[in-house]
Amino acid sequence: MAWLAQAFNPCRMGRATFAEEGRALRMTQPNPVSPSALPTAAGTDVHVVVVTYNGEAWIRGCLESLAQSSTPVRSIVVDNASTDRTADIVEQEFPGTRLIRSTKNLGFGGGNNLGIVQALADGARYVFLLNQDAYV
Repeated sequence: MAWLAQAFNPCRMGRATFAEEGRALRMTQPNPVSPSALPTAAGTDVHVVVVTYNGEAWIRGCLESLAQSSTPVRSIVVDNASTDRTADIVEQEFPGTRLIRSTKNLGFGGGNNLGIVQALADGARYVFLLNQDAYV
């Protein structure tokens, strides 16, 4: 688990930060956002993690398809330090999506791990990994 904490310690995810305590990873958030505060269908067990990097061309279609899914889902976007408007689009146009802005590119695996940790902290029963250029 120490490698996980080392990978996440340098990242700022909005207001959330990760810290290592012994060998456990702990998420601290000074102003926590309750999962129930995000607008989604009641009883959402499925959390979808989308890792982005300069995905401005695809992110709208991806998140719109999730919003129209026949299965209610909660979306988490991990932006890997994009240099385009990807994170701004998510923040401005998809307010029900949890956005984690990484200050450095963690790669696809590191971004997914970060999103999975957040999904589990939010009470996910199932986690679905979706590419930024894919639709459901």
